[in-house]
Amino acid sequence: MSKVFEAMKYKLDLDSKSAPRISKAAKNISKSNLDGYEDLLLNALETLILKPQSWKAQSEVIRAIGILALKVHFLTLRDLP
Repeated sequence: MSKVFEAMKYKLDLDSKSAPRISKAAKNISKSNLDGYEDLLLNALETLILKPQSWKAQSEVIRAIGILALKVHFLTLRDLP
């Protein structure tokens, strides 16, 4: 699979409203230690916060943010409801 196709797939998955797709994309991003997904991860987390049943996906996105050491977004995480 080409890197461009892979990057587009992760972007589409993170932009989706599906908790399993977001979780899988976050897991793959953190596993591969990919840069450039900071805003998408944060937007996905904001989407998931509105769904209380999606706590597993929420934790996977937070884990990806932590693994990628996105210090800029730690302050934003505190502001989430």
